[in-house]
Formats: sequence, C-alpha cells, structure tokens
Amino acid sequence: MRKENILQHSRKKDGVGEIRDTIAYFLREYGDMSFPAIGRLLDRDHTTIIHSYNKIKSRINEDRDFETNFTALIAEAKN
Repeated sequence: MRKENILQHSRKKDGVGEIRDTIAYFLREYGDMSFPAIGRLLDRDHTTIIHSYNKIKSRINEDRDFETNFTALIAEAKN
C-alpha cells in the first residue's frame, strides 16, 4: 500500500479506510501519539482519528478473529 493511498480523501469501500483506522489505533496504542498528532500525520481532523480509534477498539473487543489477526500483526511489528 502506498502512502498516497492511505492519505487520500475517498469514500470508496476499497479497504483503505480500515487500513488507515488500524494505523491510527496502532499509533495511539503503541506509538504513544496524541489524536491531533496522528491526525496531522494522516491528514485528518483529530475527531476523525478518535472515531477510527474507537471503531478498531470496538472491533477488537467484539470480533475474536479480528482480535487474533490484530494481535499477530502487533507481534510481527514488534520484531
């Protein structure tokens, strides 16, 4: 995935939004970044980042398959 795709402002359902949401969650939880800092990095308003964070957090708590995949992604990123 290219940086330009992550930063684009499109409402297409092409999976980029979920990737961007996951990046926002990861940066908040594991990068100790503030919502405004993540928003600047991803060219989004901080309230959009808060929504993205909450969406991924809820999905982790409600979807065991997603949680398992996310945990594996975190473990891979730490290596």
